[in-house]
Amino acid sequence: MDTTEGAVALLLLVTLFSIAIAEYDYPTVRMRAVATEALSLARIREICVQESWAVTGDIPAASQCGQTGDHLSHHMGSHVTAVEAAPDQPRFDYVFGTQTAPNTGPRLSVTLTAGPGTPPATLAWRCASAPLASSMTSLADDRSTISRRALPSSCRTYRTDAQAR
Repeated sequence: MDTTEGAVALLLLVTLFSIAIAEYDYPTVRMRAVATEALSLARIREICVQESWAVTGDIPAASQCGQTGDHLSHHMGSHVTAVEAAPDQPRFDYVFGTQTAPNTGPRLSVTLTAGPGTPPATLAWRCASAPLASSMTSLADDRSTISRRALPSSCRTYRTDAQAR
């Protein structure tokens, strides 16, 4: 490689690097990592609701499987500072606040959906406004405040065919 080819290659690398830096959106990537933490923490509450349904035949309100009390003592992880369980719907809201204001900040809702049949033949969990199959019905309202762009890929697509019962 001669000097001219090296200079052109270096110029190309510098140009591509500057474009990559300009396109990188750190706040969005960080919020996506925070939301992913909430999804991993949601699993234990999802199991509680599903097991209650399997044993009793009724879908419980999320508050029956949520923690109550001082939110600071229930700090969940690096970013999730509070979990709010809906008293009348199968919905958990994961809040990304601070130690001094754990219930204030962006939130991610994880809600239950049901398929056709009585009792519901299929139960599935839904993150934010993720897409639903046409035969599924949302059993709770989505209260997520995170922008769609910052959601994990499993939560990012929006469809309007879900209606809360």
